[in-house]
Amino acid sequence: MKLGILTFHCAHNYGAILQCFGLQEYLKSLGHDVYVIDYRPRYLTRGYKRHSLRNWICSKPLLTMQKLMNEPFLYKTRSERYDNFNAFIETKLRLYPYTKGMDFSEFDAIFLGSDQIWEASITDGKFDDVFFGTGAKCKVISYAASNKAKVLTSQEIDYYQQHLSKYAGIGVREITLQKLLSDVIRKPVVFTVDPTILAGNLLTDGIESKRPIEQKYVLVYEIVGHQKVIEQAKLYAKKIGARVVMLNAYIEYTEKRICDFTASPSDFVNYIRYAECVFTTSFHGTAISIICNTNFYSFKQHNASDLRISSLLSIAGLNDRFVEMVDDLDIKQIDYSNVLKNVEMATEISRDFIKHALS
Repeated sequence: MKLGILTFHCAHNYGAILQCFGLQEYLKSLGHDVYVIDYRPRYLTRGYKRHSLRNWICSKPLLTMQKLMNEPFLYKTRSERYDNFNAFIETKLRLYPYTKGMDFSEFDAIFLGSDQIWEASITDGKFDDVFFGTGAKCKVISYAASNKAKVLTSQEIDYYQQHLSKYAGIGVREITLQKLLSDVIRKPVVFTVDPTILAGNLLTDGIESKRPIEQKYVLVYEIVGHQKVIEQAKLYAKKIGARVVMLNAYIEYTEKRICDFTASPSDFVNYIRYAECVFTTSFHGTAISIICNTNFYSFKQHNASDLRISSLLSIAGLNDRFVEMVDDLDIKQIDYSNVLKNVEMATEISRDFIKHALS
């Protein structure tokens, strides 16, 4: 079958790109002809330009002064980071041109997701019809589509009822969203694992295994940095005679000496693969640590992000790896002997979901 994927593939974000790559590789492994539809809405691309005036100035005078002092030294770095992400998108994803008003009739089915494609706060304050398959003249399936809502408004309920009733399969990434939609949609709503977990070794096998640095290191990866997480990593690194490497979702001015700002998505996977331990507040930092059988700790932020991490760790039987940002953490090694069995059981449900939706 000829399959298309619609997701946030163009966001220069490690998790966004890798979840797309993971779904692509899994569907390819089933023998399908798979493409990533190259839909690049402005609300996504405007935050990931090679260079932007926002990097130099803002409404706060003191912050503007800080930006003006730092940006001349980061100009080349921003270009390299942009090019490394773009190279992965162009070479690892099989892109298919998107045209406005496209009805996708050239495909047998399109997959919507994963990622927060149904989160209105990201999609310019309203649902994006494209990410709901509006007007599609082929089979429509959502896979691990995400929305962080805890309640639905009457307008949202109407929209979901109108669009999802036509789907061949409804798969979502959060148990909370599954429950919300199950109450208002007269069709099964299935909890499906993130595509990185679905792909498993297919994701890592599709990326060249190359140690990013020769020295022994501890890795920190966060979307929004927390000093206590960094301090925990430094304490552990000192105990084992390692250095600390930090990866960021964005280029920031703090901890510049330990940050690799230009790491590509492939580098991201390999940093996790070869780390002595990963300290993260990121869902995909957690997921790929599990795939790579790497020792890790995920730290609670007490926000919506915790729900996804908690759900994944419950599935894996690793609830003890989800910890508070304490002052001193007793680092223990993970026994992965049962973890992958637990993850495999949950993944099998998602595989069956895809099989039945396509049949």
